[in-house]
Amino acid sequence: MHLDLIVGLPLEYWNDLKYSFEEVFKLYPPELQLGFLKFLKGTPVREKHEQYGYLFDPEPPYQIIQSNFLSKEELYNITLLENALEIYWNKKRAAHTLKYISEKYSVFDFLLGLGKLFAEAYSKQHYTLNNIYTTLNMFVDEHYSNDTILKELVSVDYCLQHKVKPSTSFYIEILKEEKFKLINALQLNHHKYKFIALPVSIDWEKFSTTQFIQPLKSVLLIEYSGTKQPKLISANNKMHSTIGSL
Repeated sequence: MHLDLIVGLPLEYWNDLKYSFEEVFKLYPPELQLGFLKFLKGTPVREKHEQYGYLFDPEPPYQIIQSNFLSKEELYNITLLENALEIYWNKKRAAHTLKYISEKYSVFDFLLGLGKLFAEAYSKQHYTLNNIYTTLNMFVDEHYSNDTILKELVSVDYCLQHKVKPSTSFYIEILKEEKFKLINALQLNHHKYKFIALPVSIDWEKFSTTQFIQPLKSVLLIEYSGTKQPKLISANNKMHSTIGSL
């Protein structure tokens, strides 16, 4: 499912746009695009643009610049949000993180702040995967420093971006002895695959299927083959007794 949300329609103020964005986001479409109102020649919206104080680029694609409802600064800020949306949601760099944000906070405010921070550090074309997670971690540390679950989900999203086990720059594992005890209990092949064992404070099955946030201390194992996308193994239910004894 691909959803588009048009920015700049008549009588849509900032808070209206925020509400619409958050309601649409909670449908969790695989791809969500923000499209800015355009004033194509011969269209009614172009013919009546003065009625609503619209200013638009005189060159194609004739995109909105400002109106009686959204200022030039507000529209610019939406472009920063749009960039963060593309990087972190549409490209699946932080899908679990953003679902959690949407359920607990304002995903609009989160992406707006993240987009502003990203724009300060990098251009839209020149950034690396590490830049993406450095910025995300900086933003979370600054604005959500007390939310342990959020920090854990950022680590999960980072670890799921690699076919080969990544460096420990953006995550902290459980103790090595506990990790291998769990791998052996689950009868996983630690000779063929590499593993990361991440502590989580949420019931992963419930969250990943329904976005319901229920506290539960557990471990997520991420299995790396070196050639395929990593496999995420939740031990919440299968090995609850084992985990409790770690």
